[in-house]
Amino acid sequence: MALVSGNGESALREAGFPVWKLIRELSWARPTSTWKPPMIRSKMTGVVDRLRATLRGGPAEDVSASTIPDLANLGKVGRLRHIQSIYERNDLRNPDILVGELLTPEERESCWRINERQLASMRRDSFYYFVVARTKFLDQVVLDAVASGIRRVLVLGAGTDTRLYRFGGHLASFDVDVAECDQPAAAAVKGQVAKTFKYSDRVQYLSADLNEAASCGRMWDWIDAGGTRPTLVFAEGVSGYIHVPAFERFLKDMASHLAKGSLFVYDFKRSGTDAGMNQAGKPIFRMPVDAAWLLEKHTSAGFARSVLTSTPAMMRDHLPSWNESISPAYDQDAFVHAWR
Repeated sequence: MALVSGNGESALREAGFPVWKLIRELSWARPTSTWKPPMIRSKMTGVVDRLRATLRGGPAEDVSASTIPDLANLGKVGRLRHIQSIYERNDLRNPDILVGELLTPEERESCWRINERQLASMRRDSFYYFVVARTKFLDQVVLDAVASGIRRVLVLGAGTDTRLYRFGGHLASFDVDVAECDQPAAAAVKGQVAKTFKYSDRVQYLSADLNEAASCGRMWDWIDAGGTRPTLVFAEGVSGYIHVPAFERFLKDMASHLAKGSLFVYDFKRSGTDAGMNQAGKPIFRMPVDAAWLLEKHTSAGFARSVLTSTPAMMRDHLPSWNESISPAYDQDAFVHAWR
């Protein structure tokens, strides 16, 4: 532990040591029947807090008392990503090493206290490893967009998303304009919590409720401000909570506001996976996993073309060691790339 204590920490900073790599190595220390989380935490808390402070670019301030509201299950997914970043290994590990900072201390502690039986039960849920694959898939979407020349990125339904901070240095080096947008309550808290993260000063925090068209003005203004510059907009776990007429309108509005060469990437719930109704009895957005149908859908909305990525394809590409002997296949969602 002396490697990163006292003067060692300063040396790491001065040498530009990739702190995220050291955090990943530290998180390999996981609880077993003989090595309990409280003991780990008692030995590592000071070091990890300093490393988190370095990643944030500021002092180790505790802002986690104000956490993201649990809207649209985003709290559940944030905890899953944190658990997966702690306990999983190799290609099954979730790369989101920052999401734990958006959880309360109690939530983080509960993640450390998971026993092997509980973890085994979670792994048997088909949604569990789907979340790992989805995280890695969207990470690659962002990196590929920047590599292709896109210089504006909007995270729609940002919730506990951390990509603008995890990739903050990369995005800054290419002078990429970045923004997050979420429901007003979630956006307000996220802006407060994330302000201590490194590169948060580059992020604009917008609010919109896609079920209410009148609330989307600032989001459209941000997209329009890019002029003819292509923009990447991506959404994770959003469309499945939007009323059908609202999302139909939103797709057309998105196509009309995005500049040529822009890309909209989002996941959707497959038709037939549930009743397709919310608690108020209103129909919510669902689509078939059919590439031809989706192409017609998106071109009629104003996009130039679309490409379908099915969940099995995503799992094969991003979790090569996963198979159905590890957990059942998750078949409820798929992704669309829609180019303007």
